[in-house]
Amino acid sequence: MDVHIGKSDCGWDINIKDYDKDSKRGDSESEKFIFKRGKSIGTANFIVGSSVPQTFTLAQVFVDSNKLPRDKVKIEFSTFITISSIQSMESADIRLKFRLKRRSSDGSLSLVRQWGHINSISLIDPVTFNQLLWQMKSIHTFDRDSDLGKEEDIPLLQRETLKISKVSVSKAFMVSHCESLQYLDNWEYFIDVTAIPSIDFKNVMEVAVNLDNDASIEVFT
Repeated sequence: MDVHIGKSDCGWDINIKDYDKDSKRGDSESEKFIFKRGKSIGTANFIVGSSVPQTFTLAQVFVDSNKLPRDKVKIEFSTFITISSIQSMESADIRLKFRLKRRSSDGSLSLVRQWGHINSISLIDPVTFNQLLWQMKSIHTFDRDSDLGKEEDIPLLQRETLKISKVSVSKAFMVSHCESLQYLDNWEYFIDVTAIPSIDFKNVMEVAVNLDNDASIEVFT
């Protein structure tokens, strides 16, 4: 599983895996840690081949800083990226941009942070690959540094048979971000994803993010 994790500058280490929302750290009210879960609100289904930028909002969480014990928040986000294509010796390549945005109660919108995601995925299953490699070796002679040969070395019938099968692969994507709040307000944080399919996608049939609508976004403070 490929995981992208953004660096955190919170100054304290706390995450969903070991956090007990009912626990209190310290004796005073100001020493409590607060956890709030946001919600998944949409799926990104990109139109492959389009030359128009496409943007989809994936998840959101609301934070009322008037009720927080400190002026720092840590936001964690995770989802899955699903890529579908026909089986091929060529990799499927995608490039996405995830953006964390913040909206204040007066409607002002700010870009807080963004992460670029680049992935190159092989879309040929091991069984088919081994069978194909055996057939290729029985026909061709390769040098020591290139045992696999090239796609044009494969007989046309074998190439066409190989490429009719559709394959889907899902990869995890996770980021975290910490920041100090500038003033007291009721903030909305949300994550969107954007791409220009004709430029950012290669050898793919479908690209989706948060396909099962199960993106996770949490706030710790």
